[in-house]
Amino acid sequence: MTSAPYLSWDTKEDAVHGTMDISECSGALRALHCRWIRALGQAFVDAVVSQRPEAIAWLASDGYRTLTGGHIELLRR
Repeated sequence: MTSAPYLSWDTKEDAVHGTMDISECSGALRALHCRWIRALGQAFVDAVVSQRPEAIAWLASDGYRTLTGGHIELLRR
């Protein structure tokens, strides 16, 4: 896996489009987004630090789009 940057972008109109504090997850929408962001962060650490093949494959796939129902895009550069 390369160390190419990743960008996660929420496509929902009512999302907070700025820096999100994942320790503040009140409200249904924020709680859902916090879970999604944590899942992406865990996959990234597992892929980059631990070199886990499952995590590398998941990041390279449409797994994140599927997890989020298409509401969050994962862009790879």
